[in-house]
Amino acid sequence: LCAGLKYMHSLDPPYAHNDVKPGNVLLTHRKGEIPLAVLMDFGSAAPARREIRSRSQSLQLQ
Repeated sequence: LCAGLKYMHSLDPPYAHNDVKPGNVLLTHRKGEIPLAVLMDFGSAAPARREIRSRSQSLQLQ
């Protein structure tokens, strides 16, 4: 899940999902493999409007 968000934020321009919540996360599990969290519902995704430079800025936007 975090790797997916990190990838979206690394794009040029960076993209924001804008709707991260438990209902938009699918948990998958195949026998013999570790569970995997998949981020879904990119209908609200859009280019980020401003650059976030710190964790505190990120929390303020939420």
